[in-house]
Amino acid sequence: MAGYGVEFGDFRTNRVGKPRGYLVQLEPRMSNTAASADRWLPVRPGTEALVAQALIRLIADGDAGPAERRERAAQVARDVNLDEVASRADIPVPILESLAQTFVTANRP
Repeated sequence: MAGYGVEFGDFRTNRVGKPRGYLVQLEPRMSNTAASADRWLPVRPGTEALVAQALIRLIADGDAGPAERRERAAQVARDVNLDEVASRADIPVPILESLAQTFVTANRP
């Protein structure tokens, strides 16, 4: 458990020549993790997995990032309805699109 804390601290520290990690927390309530995240996106309870599938679908459908990453995503989430997920999770599709773009273009997502 101590190793996780050290790695998380390193991820959140802005070191010379190494960009600081960007943390997005998707959960229904404002937890300690959500409070310390760069961005907290409140979702309806029980919809976290649906949001993850929607993000995977957006990555697969996009044209950014490595082709290998998009191909793997396409195998996982080809039947996800983005509008339905957005409605059930209470999170707009444009926010999901923005988040997917952030993930797909990251060096170490």
